[in-house]
Amino acid sequence: MTSEEPPLTDLTPATLADTLKKIDQGEKTADQMERILNQMEDKIELLLKDLSALESDNKDLIGVTDDRNLDNDDK
Repeated sequence: MTSEEPPLTDLTPATLADTLKKIDQGEKTADQMERILNQMEDKIELLLKDLSALESDNKDLIGVTDDRNLDNDDK
């Protein structure tokens, strides 16, 4: 502790217990948020895979459509 810091005169067993309780609640909240973020990452990964598959399907369909349009342009 530096000379500029005030002494911890307000620290009592009750305030210590309250502080520890708040820390514990904060850790639980952080764990819950981490679980939610992990679930969101998993969902995003699945959505990106689905999007990639749809994109591939669309490219195949566009290729077929373009081929038909080219045939019609020749006539």
